[in-house]
Amino acid sequence: MLEFETTGDELACTSYSLQQEYAGADSLHVLPYMTEFRITIKPKFEIIAGEVYCDVVDDNLKLEIKNGVGIDTNDNFNEFLAEMRGNNEAQADLLEKCTDGCEIGIAHDDMNGAKSNANVMQLFATGRPNIADPYAKYMDFEIVGETTSTKYKAAFVVTGYYSKGPGKSFALPTHKPIMVLRDPPGGLSYATYENVKTTIELETSSTSTTLHQHGGIEFKTDIEFDKGVCGGLGVMLCEDVFNFVSHTKVFGYEHDLG
Repeated sequence: MLEFETTGDELACTSYSLQQEYAGADSLHVLPYMTEFRITIKPKFEIIAGEVYCDVVDDNLKLEIKNGVGIDTNDNFNEFLAEMRGNNEAQADLLEKCTDGCEIGIAHDDMNGAKSNANVMQLFATGRPNIADPYAKYMDFEIVGETTSTKYKAAFVVTGYYSKGPGKSFALPTHKPIMVLRDPPGGLSYATYENVKTTIELETSSTSTTLHQHGGIEFKTDIEFDKGVCGGLGVMLCEDVFNFVSHTKVFGYEHDLG
């Protein structure tokens, strides 16, 4: 038998069927996009089924690994890999590691010549997500060099976003939404949300010009007569006989524009 462990596993649900949904895989794991992870395989001989095992294996046995987690069959994978190799050669090597199958020697812990805990530990990297249902990638393990076949299949769902190329993808928000609107249960139900706010700012200004026109013809006539009659016996006694003042306005015009 083979026991499998991986680092970085984010699997948080149990409502899935390995046999029906994931090609009969022995385990399901969730890892983020473009993340390094370490797998540990522990081969054991089963002595009494479900009860007694031996964790020491023959030195001639090896573990064959076929890795499909780093590569994908989506469009533009070769361009993606070339770009990765240009930026980080080591990480690109992890994506392609064991894609055609590779055999790894099985190690043991050694305590004063006593062997125990047979294991294989290897570092890999997740590539782009699989965008086809059931969105899984697979890694297959098999012990080679023995008469009986011992296999293990691990299914991986890689999460995250990646660009499919110009015109085929668009950026998604990287922040959490401020509200999630859910459709109530029922075939005829629906949910709507409306939050409309309209703000209008109106600013006015005016310029005032005043034009004042004044015109006209004006005659002014002053006629004054002053006639005094004086007389007296040692005392002057005077009296105005006539005094006349006249103002005449013939024509006038005023106009305001503004």
